[in-house]
Amino acid sequence: MLKKYNKKFGSKKILVGIVDTKTGKILSISSSNFWENEIEVDNTKNDFVNFLYEPGSIIKPISYLSALNSNVITPESIIDVTGGKLKIGKHTITDDHSKYNQLSAENVIVHSSNVGISKIIKNTDGKELIKTFSKLNLLNKPSIELPYIVKNKFSEHKIKSIIDNNFIYKATTSYGYGFMTTPLSILQAYNTIANNCNLKPLTLLEDNNTIIQKKIFPLKYCKEVQRSLKKVVMNGTGKNTYIPGLNIYGKTGTSHIVEKNIYRNRFNSSFVGFVDDGKNRYTIFTLVHKPDWIYHYASQSAVVINKELIKILIDTNYLKIII
Repeated sequence: MLKKYNKKFGSKKILVGIVDTKTGKILSISSSNFWENEIEVDNTKNDFVNFLYEPGSIIKPISYLSALNSNVITPESIIDVTGGKLKIGKHTITDDHSKYNQLSAENVIVHSSNVGISKIIKNTDGKELIKTFSKLNLLNKPSIELPYIVKNKFSEHKIKSIIDNNFIYKATTSYGYGFMTTPLSILQAYNTIANNCNLKPLTLLEDNNTIIQKKIFPLKYCKEVQRSLKKVVMNGTGKNTYIPGLNIYGKTGTSHIVEKNIYRNRFNSSFVGFVDDGKNRYTIFTLVHKPDWIYHYASQSAVVINKELIKILIDTNYLKIII
């Protein structure tokens, strides 16, 4: 399926991961690219654990969680998004879709406002934002039973600047720029949110019962983030992944790629979220690397693949449609 869509989207590669939310057991980590010119390049390295990229807007719900946990907002708090533009010193932050002047904090996530999440995080203490990223293992090297796992790139300078409440560093971090992470790290972070903010390390092992999960955020705030992610699928950029009879949650991210220290019009398009049928829940990550321009928005590429993955889970009896 990934090879088919890689050809359709004109992308360089597509990566996906699926995990049983409650147990942390990986069902699949897959790539469209196993072979290059019919020669196996290096079968010891897996892109899911050593491909680094700037994640973009899929970080916004994590920033939102940090603000909720810091009690600086509620989901109903009104945020002035000023028509989709925000000037910070010599920098201007913009929204792709700027038809709103005000949004609730929850709708900042639903409509993926860079300006909105920047203003939310401005009032969140930098130490709390860094603490949130640390608890979700986005600052550290992730762990799973594979070799050549790459450490996330989050510089000490950036961490110090955020702790010192430097607004531009806090803002760009809040919508997923200025640092790099791996698909594994994002899957782990979202699996924690899907698991009601209980951190369960991901594993390829069948027996994972000896690893105890840890509650890292209050359930109330976790549920509020989950609600926003469900609205993204029902009313926002994730609509193309909706399947009646299932509870589907998620967030899109479309991030520019840096080449020779300049952001180019090449993109990483991703979607990450979770799905349940009232009994079983699975967390799913999809990344489309450098798709053709007409597919560069995640809503046109990664979201479509997420729906196909859910259909596979249905066809293989991992999920059942709720009647």
